[in-house]
Order: sequence, then structure tokens, then C-alpha cells
Amino acid sequence: MFTVPETWRKRSISPIKVRNDRTPSIHHDNRRVSANGFLTVDQGIGTARGASLSAKLVYKLITSVFLKQWDEHEESESHKDGIPGFPLLNSISFDSPYPKASDHLDLNMPITSFIRMPASAVLHLPARTAVGHKQDQDLEKGGGIGERQKISDLSVIAESLRRQKDPEKYKDEAKALISMGVLYDNAQEFLKALDCYQNYLELCIKLGDAEGEAVAYNYIACSIQEHEDLKSTASKDNSNAPGELGSPSNAAAAAMYRKAAEFHRQHADKGDVEGKFVAYTNLGLVYAKLSQWADAANSHKRALKCATYLENPPKQCVAIGNLGFLLFRRGKMGAAKACIIRYLQICQILGDVQGTARAHYMLGTIAALFKKYKEAEEEFRSAMTTAQQCHDKQMEVFSKVQIGIARGKMELSRMLSSEDFNATMTTVSRRHSS
Repeated sequence: MFTVPETWRKRSISPIKVRNDRTPSIHHDNRRVSANGFLTVDQGIGTARGASLSAKLVYKLITSVFLKQWDEHEESESHKDGIPGFPLLNSISFDSPYPKASDHLDLNMPITSFIRMPASAVLHLPARTAVGHKQDQDLEKGGGIGERQKISDLSVIAESLRRQKDPEKYKDEAKALISMGVLYDNAQEFLKALDCYQNYLELCIKLGDAEGEAVAYNYIACSIQEHEDLKSTASKDNSNAPGELGSPSNAAAAAMYRKAAEFHRQHADKGDVEGKFVAYTNLGLVYAKLSQWADAANSHKRALKCATYLENPPKQCVAIGNLGFLLFRRGKMGAAKACIIRYLQICQILGDVQGTARAHYMLGTIAALFKKYKEAEEEFRSAMTTAQQCHDKQMEVFSKVQIGIARGKMELSRMLSSEDFNATMTTVSRRHSS
């Protein structure tokens, strides 16, 4: 069982401030998001700091019960599929078919891609370009040309310092190496970035810099993932089900992902609580790529425990969301629903409109799979309304379609169960037999 050591140094996010009208405001990413009361109707979600004593007690009770249910079930039952079933709808097979109702949307993609640790501000590292379309655009516009000169200059500095073999210059050499690694990442030259980060790691070990060592493990693992993800995208390996993370297409790719997982585990061993949250989140994503579903679920669960210990709602949102979407993806609908409801509540408190829409849509999908069409219609309608607020046209359109499907199936179900229909079918059957 995963427990939080007493020696961990506790950190927290910005405190909640309560105004005169008793409505708290959560400070996150320099925004102030108002919530209608600290506790939601069903459960207390968020950070207990700054709330009333009763709110704190309810928050801790709900969190402890949620996590205790996982631990008790994990200890009492050994499932052949490895994922704790959560004491809800355990009859659903682990090998349930992929939920067809969500094939047209990437609903069960994780909340986040891999997370990179922030390096010390003292290093003054180059700005990191976000992975994805913007990075590709920068490269197409020749954005990498200006970086080449910076890399060349840093390479000369690093080589000069290396040749001096002066322990007092190790810090300067390490700074040059990690800066080069970031620039190579921006240029999508991840193997060269790996060399820089590995050399940076060696220097951190020599210097006894535990924080730098943890960052190095994280950067090495993330660069490996980026490299393999880029190769997977380039090869257009779309053989897996829609919405699934790209599974490794060959043994070499799988070996690289396992190598990334090993560095994430080393990061988890070296990091503080926030570092462990990042490491376990990344581990969950890597294990999902390798189809190691039990390890993925346990990693997200550990990330949730770290986020709960930190009393950090945004981190809780990421962890519980990733766990819920993983369970949804594997057909564990009862456990997935419990996680997604909690994810929905945190999204509402944080003012995450897109996350709220996605959660409603997923809850509607789950309800439809269990033929609870009235509940499904209500969830899809909430998803549509929320999608309109954040101008998500795709979610809005698909929600409208699902509302119509739910209504049609609900009416068909009523018709098939009605006495008049049964009487008519009995009469037709008798006439046909005669």
C-alpha cells in the first residue's frame, strides 16, 4: 500500500480566501475562480485550507473513504486483470468491448500528456516551446535557425568547461548542458537532447544536487517519450481503436517506452511530493502506452494520493481524471463513473468549462451503455450547454446527436415494454401460427 512518509515536506497552493458572502475564491494560474460554496451538494471537493472546521472534516472524510475503498478492495481481492475493480459493478469484464458510443470523440484520452518538472529559476533556461502544432509551426517558419547559433555557443562553453575538469566549474557546465537540451527539444532533436540531459545528470550526481538529479530523470524520460511519440505520428500508426493512446508498433519502441518508465521511477524515488505526483502521472501514461493497465491504474492512484496530500485541486483533477478515463477505456464503468463524478465536481470548482463538458458527456455515455436513457439525455444536455459556453462546436454537435439517440432509444424501450405493444405482438403471433 502506498503511504505518504512523514519526512515528506508538505507544500500547498495559494490559500482560499473567503469573502463576506461566504463564497470562496480559488487562486490558480493567476486567476480567481468563484465557486458556489466550498462544498458541492454531493461531496466535498478541493482544498480544506481556509474552510470551516466542518468543511475540513467532511473533506478529509470523503477523501479518506474514497482512497480507503481502493486500498481495501486491492487487499481483499486479487483480480486476474490486475486493476482494482472498485466495489461498484464488479461484474463488468475487464475485456469489455471498446465503448462504441464514444468512438467519434477522444473522450478517454488522458487529461494531460507527460509533465515536465520546472527547473530551478537560477538556471535561467531558454523558453520551452509547447509540444504540438505550435512547435511544428515554429520549425516550419525557420524558428530553429536562430536556435542553432545558441546551441553552438553553449556547446563551445560546455566543451571548454569539460576540458578544464574543475569541480568549481561543474555548475556552469551543467547549466550549459541543460540549456542545450531544452533547445534541442524545441528543435525536435530529442536524441541530442537526451545526450545533454544524461551528461547533466552525471554532473548533478557529482555535485550532490538532488533537485537537479530529479529534474534530469524527468527530462530524460520525457524526451524519450517525445521521440517515440513523434516517430509514431510520422508512421501514421493508427491500427488501434479510436481515442486510444498509440501503442508501440514494434519491440524497439516498446523498449524505449520501458526505458522512459525506468527514469520516471527514478524520478519518483528522488523527488519531493510534487515531484512524485509528476512522476506517477507520467508513469501512468507510459504504462498505458505499453498496455500495462494494472500498473497504469496504480500509478494514477499514487498520483491522486500525492495530490490529496498536497491539498491541490488542480493536481487532484488531473489524477482522478486520468484514472477515470483509464477505467472507462478498459470497460470498468462502475469505477470509472465514481472517478468521473469526482472529476466533474473539481472541474466545476476550478471553473474548468471544457473539463466539465467532457465529464458530462462521459457520464452520459456510461448511462447510455447501461440503458439509463433518461439519465443519459440529461448528461448530454448538460454537456451541450457547457460546450456552448466554451465554444466547443464539436462537443456541442455530438451532444445534440446523442440527445436525439437517447430520446429515440428511450421511446423505443417504452414502446417495447408497453402492454398494448405486447398484446399486438401476441395477436400477430397467433394469426401467424394459425
